[in-house]
Amino acid sequence: MIKAPFDGRIALMRAHAHEIPDRTQPLMQVVGEAELEIEMLLPSQWLRWLKAGVVFDFSIEETGKSLPAEVTRIAAVVDPVSQTVKVTGRFTGTREGVLPGMSGPAKFAAPDG
Repeated sequence: MIKAPFDGRIALMRAHAHEIPDRTQPLMQVVGEAELEIEMLLPSQWLRWLKAGVVFDFSIEETGKSLPAEVTRIAAVVDPVSQTVKVTGRFTGTREGVLPGMSGPAKFAAPDG
């Protein structure tokens, strides 16, 4: 038995019963499910109004569901070529049926002015 350092699900098994694994390689990949994050690239012009705590809807393409979320972090650097900034968010309600790696568009309410 192998005990994981956190609760999660096995995403990839790299070693199987009766094999002698390479000691420098991981045996498996475990994905934590405690707090899923949403990673987005947004226009840097949005930094005029975008702040931690701003709410948005995240539509998950795989399930067709739209879930409420909020901005948690904004990167400290703007990409000068694409004029985008990396933004991280989290789900604020239930996220039942959401798995790591799912994707979709984020929908923000247009700011006033």
